[in-house]
Amino acid sequence: RVNYIFDNADHARLQGLETVASIKPLRGLTLSVSWQLLDATDDTGARLEKRPRHQLALNADWTDGRWRAGVRVEQQRGLLLSTGVAGQPLQAMPDITMASLHAGLAISPTLDVGVGVFNLGNVDLAAKSPLFAYGEAPRTLRVTLRGRW
Repeated sequence: RVNYIFDNADHARLQGLETVASIKPLRGLTLSVSWQLLDATDDTGARLEKRPRHQLALNADWTDGRWRAGVRVEQQRGLLLSTGVAGQPLQAMPDITMASLHAGLAISPTLDVGVGVFNLGNVDLAAKSPLFAYGEAPRTLRVTLRGRW
């Protein structure tokens, strides 16, 4: 079990850039990409932990009448984590790529059902680095029933 003592920084500076682009190459199909760049530093100019420098997401979503489906792939790069030892520098983590799929059907104008698979590749963060003190949910199947009124 890992115990941490957190020390809040008096000041932090978070600045970055975010961009999104989408196209509809076919009727019902939307392709999009988003990218974020983050420069998160404390009052000494040191990078903050648990804030990836880059995040990239690719989406493909399809709709046709009452049906919908899609896929999403996300990647994080430039993530730093603490070693848990006071005075040690932050450690760079390997890139993390996650994918998910979803589909659904509108049963009526106010009711729809859906199914999704999250963490399709069954990514285990602890297997990537022992410094990941938090877990990512394993491959997960979710079934939803959503009502709107």
